[in-house]
Amino acid sequence: MTKIEIENDLRQQLEMLLVKYPDATFRYAYDDKRKVYLVSDVVDVNRDDYEQYCGDVLRVEDELNDRYGFDAPLFTSNERSFSLPMDASEVSLQINYMVEQLLKSIKIFNKHTTVDDTYSLTYQVPQTYMTSGIDGCSMGEYAEAA
Repeated sequence: MTKIEIENDLRQQLEMLLVKYPDATFRYAYDDKRKVYLVSDVVDVNRDDYEQYCGDVLRVEDELNDRYGFDAPLFTSNERSFSLPMDASEVSLQINYMVEQLLKSIKIFNKHTTVDDTYSLTYQVPQTYMTSGIDGCSMGEYAEAA
């Protein structure tokens, strides 16, 4: 299996875990030295279903071990066994939840506005920026730059 195939499978497995545990977060990165993906979860250890959560994560780890053998990702919790780089990939539903809430807000906003309201809002936004100044520009300088 290639590195990309393993990563795709890993992401898919982690996303499936997030369906059951939407508050969990997984971070992973490829370790060139070990030649495997390193995976760490961030989850509240005081949660009521923590034992069930651990069992489900172990099942995923076992499945990946069966499929990929020595190339299988290594798992840890809260980066106890190894540290991940700052730019590690993250798999989380939290950002999706925020985007979903933002989209709902936009739909509600659009439902209650008219064409005139929308024109008024788009017209007012630049004026607000011009009066407060951006990047140290006065209102006149910003208006010319725009």
